[in-house]
Amino acid sequence: MDFIKMHGIGNDYVYLDAVHRPELAERADLPELARAMSDRHRGIGSDGLILVCLPTEAGAKAGAQVRMRMFNADGSESEMCGNGVRCVAKIAHDELGFRRQPLMVETGRGVLAITCHTDATGLVAEATVDMGVPVLEPAEVPVEMSRLGPGGRIVEAAAWLVPGAESWGAMTPVSMGNPHAVWFVDGPVLDAGFSAALAARMASLERHSAFPRRANIHLARVVTPSRVEMLTWERGAGFTQACGTGACAVVVAGVLRGVLSGDAAVTAVLPGGELRIAWRGLASGQGVAMTGPAEEVCRGVWAERPVVPAKVPMLTTARLVLRAAEQGDAEAVQRVVSSAQVARGTLSLKHPAPPWLGTWQVARAAAGVRTGKRVNWLITERETGRVLGDVGIWINTEHEAAGMGYMLHPDHWGHGYATEAVGAVVDYCMEELKLNSVWAGHFAWNEASGRVMQKVGMVRGREQAWKKGERFEDDVLYTITRERWARHRAERGGRG
Repeated sequence: MDFIKMHGIGNDYVYLDAVHRPELAERADLPELARAMSDRHRGIGSDGLILVCLPTEAGAKAGAQVRMRMFNADGSESEMCGNGVRCVAKIAHDELGFRRQPLMVETGRGVLAITCHTDATGLVAEATVDMGVPVLEPAEVPVEMSRLGPGGRIVEAAAWLVPGAESWGAMTPVSMGNPHAVWFVDGPVLDAGFSAALAARMASLERHSAFPRRANIHLARVVTPSRVEMLTWERGAGFTQACGTGACAVVVAGVLRGVLSGDAAVTAVLPGGELRIAWRGLASGQGVAMTGPAEEVCRGVWAERPVVPAKVPMLTTARLVLRAAEQGDAEAVQRVVSSAQVARGTLSLKHPAPPWLGTWQVARAAAGVRTGKRVNWLITERETGRVLGDVGIWINTEHEAAGMGYMLHPDHWGHGYATEAVGAVVDYCMEELKLNSVWAGHFAWNEASGRVMQKVGMVRGREQAWKKGERFEDDVLYTITRERWARHRAERGGRG
C-alpha cells in the first residue's frame, strides 16, 4: 500500500488514499493496521492512521467531496482530528485535484468547510477549518458530572479526582466532535514536559469513569488574553506534539472563563508549534475557526507480509484447546509419535520411535517459533486436558502461504478431532496472519486425511500456492485460498 506521512505542527499521521482504492476503507483489520503502522519502533511511527475516503451518501448530499476516517495509535477509531483534517484537505487538493473552495470534508463531527491557503508552487501550506459550534452540555460531551463533583459546565477542582490535582484549577468539558477536558494552571505547562509521573496522572484521567467515551486531557496556561500555552494527552495516543481539536477546546474554555479573548484570534502554543484559533463566544452562534499548517513528511510503500507470531497463540474450539507444548508434555507427545500408524502416515517419523523423540519434539516446537520458522500446537481435549496429537504450520512470507501438517493418536481417530483442529488453524492463518493460502498433503493410501482437508474447504491442486511477481500460480496437492476459505466459511455459517 502506498502511504503518505504528514503532520500538523508535529501531530503526525499515516494517510492512505481510499478514494482510488475504496476497498481499503472496508478492511475489517483497520484497528490492527493502525497499531502496526503507528508503532515507532516496528512500523512507520505516528499518532495514528487516517484514510481519505469517498463520502457516504449522506455526506455527499451535504456537499462533502471526501471523507476522513481516523484511527488512534492504539487502534481505537476517533471522530475527529483538527490537525489531521487539515492534512486531509492538503491531500484532497494537491493529490486528488479537489480545488473548489471551501473544500468540504466529511468527518465524525459532520461535514466541515476548509479553506486552503497555497504557497508559491500552488500546493497547500496552511488551511483554515470551520470546526463548528462547540458542544458544551455535559451529557453531550459526554461527561457524567455526578462522578466529578458539584458545578455546571465548569467543574470545580477536586483533589480526589487525581493525585496532585490541587493546583489544576477548574475543569471545563468541551466537545469539538470528540470529548475534551481542560484544566487551567498557573505554572508553565510546556516546561513540565512529557514526564512519566504526569503521564500516569493524565492517563488515569483519560479513562476516568466520568468520561464514558474517554477524553482528551489538556493542561493550559494563559500567557496573555490572546496567547495560551497547552500540553495534551490525546485519547488513544498519549502525549502528542499537538492537538487541533484540543487547541479549539482550550480556547473555548478560556473564552467561557473570561481569561482569553473572544474578539480576535488566540494563538495556541503547543509543543509542536502554534495554531490560530478564533471563537466569539456562545452569543455569536458561530463556529470555531482553526488555522494551521499541513506538511508532508515522506512517502513510502507499506509491505504487508505475514510474520510468524512471537509466541504460540492459544486456539479453542467446541471440544479442543490448541496450545504451545511445554516440557511437561514430553511424555504425552512421546505416546503420539511412538504409534506405528502415526509414523506410517508421516514423512519424517519412523517406528519404533527413539525414547527421546517426545522431548526433542517439544524442544523443536519452541525453537520453531523462537526462530520465526514455524508454529506448532498440541491438540488437547478441552474437558480433560489430555494430549490427542499435534498440528503445525511453516510460513513462507514471500508467497503469503503456509504449509500444514498434523498427527493424531489412533485412539482418537474417527471422532472429527482432526477436522476441528485443522479448521481452527486454517481460520487462524486467514484471520490473524492474513495469508493468501494454506496447503497440505497426504500419502495416496491415506484417504481419511484427504477427507479432513476436504471438510475444511481444501481442494486438490494447490491453487495460488506460489507468488511470482504480482500473480499467484497454482501447484498440485491440497490447498485453500483466502477467497475459497471465505466462501466455505459463509456456507458453513462460521468456523470451517
